[in-house]
Amino acid sequence: VADMAIAEIKAGNKPVITVSGTMGAFIQQAAEAEDLKPGEDFSKTFRDVGKRYLKRTMRIRVKDADDKVTYVQIEPDALPSGLRSMYDHALETIEQMDDENLMLSPIDWLRYRIEKAGYNIGEITGRKHVMRYSGKNTATYGQRSDAEISVAGRRAILDRFNEEDGSGREIHGLILNRAGSTGLSAHAYYKFKNK
Repeated sequence: VADMAIAEIKAGNKPVITVSGTMGAFIQQAAEAEDLKPGEDFSKTFRDVGKRYLKRTMRIRVKDADDKVTYVQIEPDALPSGLRSMYDHALETIEQMDDENLMLSPIDWLRYRIEKAGYNIGEITGRKHVMRYSGKNTATYGQRSDAEISVAGRRAILDRFNEEDGSGREIHGLILNRAGSTGLSAHAYYKFKNK
């Protein structure tokens, strides 16, 4: 996707990349679990995501007569042998996964690749927690500012996308999701500097 976006920018177009998930919650939970501060190395990989979701398949939701919900985590040792064998096979598959080309945070990897090519990319999502890549699978933990995530911040990004032309502030493309873009309009308009 990064290669296609860079090619479109070079051709004079402004790509808009949409995503469904941002990995923001996973990044936040992993950072909190390791007590990471912004700027510290972030060593989680896509394997960690697989393990997390495998573990979550072992969690059941229990709702009592008063509608109170609790969660119970089932340990693999409590499984019957057939199910335990399937669990172990899934875990082994995850452990052997070649995740060198699966970036944990696709949005942040896209940003890194596009910015490394010399272009500015704006992000319009509601996520706060990010990874700041400096190379393949090399990143630090970061946080987006509340001002950047706010409606005013999102509008500022759109203004730079639409109105800055050839300046160092121009945004050459956008990454957005539904949560961040709700209520905003990004479209061609004859009065914009960038039509």
